[in-house]
Amino acid sequence: MFSRSIRTSMLLVISLVVLAVQSALVVVVTRMGDEANLAARTHEMDLVADTIAKSLGDFGTQLGMFVNGASKPPRLREFLLTGEDQKGAEVFLAAMSQAAPEINTLYLFDASGKQVIICAQGKLGKVNDLAEREYIKAALAGKMGYSSAPTKSIATGKLIVSVAAPIFDDKGKVIGGVGISYDIDGLTKNLNSIIIGKTGRVIVVSPQGVVISHANSEYILKNMAAEPGVRDMVKATTGNGVEYERGGEPRMLAWDAAPNWNWRVGVTVSRNEIEAPAIAQRNAMLILGAITILALVGICLFALEKVVVSPLRQLQNF
Repeated sequence: MFSRSIRTSMLLVISLVVLAVQSALVVVVTRMGDEANLAARTHEMDLVADTIAKSLGDFGTQLGMFVNGASKPPRLREFLLTGEDQKGAEVFLAAMSQAAPEINTLYLFDASGKQVIICAQGKLGKVNDLAEREYIKAALAGKMGYSSAPTKSIATGKLIVSVAAPIFDDKGKVIGGVGISYDIDGLTKNLNSIIIGKTGRVIVVSPQGVVISHANSEYILKNMAAEPGVRDMVKATTGNGVEYERGGEPRMLAWDAAPNWNWRVGVTVSRNEIEAPAIAQRNAMLILGAITILALVGICLFALEKVVVSPLRQLQNF
């Protein structure tokens, strides 16, 4: 009875000590692993957002270069100043509008912001008053103008963005400009094809929170400025490590601003996916710890039997 009591007491002491050490080790290693993994994934998300934002900025720069080049021919300036040679201006714009299949329309507007010539893939169209458009206002102020949010083309139903460049007279006064509307359906499809890990997706919104690109096409052109995640994106041009919850799922968010457009390019990943490696590491340590406890208990019981219990039993029987 006495030897059994000693064996039980030693078993409890050893088990509690090993369990305490293991638990402390699991907590420390899991926390360190989670923090390291979170920092690595946040950095990765930030890099992806920055790369995509710069690519969209380059896309805007290329469109700007095209429109700026299209605004240089003297015949456009002369037509805006005198109203002469309209046919020559129409032929030029019609040819330029066919430079790429993604060009929705190419147009010439006067100093009041009204279109005077518009061409869609070589065909003349009905002119409109664009004076209130932000990119037209920018061009009339002597700067390159970019739309901050896309719209649906009335003619084609496609998602389009616009860029405008000013035309100056000999004295440097703005007398109108050239604008382009460009189909970005292909661009948004490419963005939607980007997947980071298992749950990482790209979302692009305007500075006002209007969705430009999203994995769920139903959200396109909807204003989601009040929604979790997007709410943070419209408040600042950049951010990372932002946590939010959508549909009951915790997620992490990093974003950057695309030059020219000022769009917010976000990368969002499930928090559960980010934590998965640390949880797997913790589970592996728990299993290994349990095996270690059993092994140590067995070794200690064997040693206890040989070193303590057997001599005591012999002494008791003496």
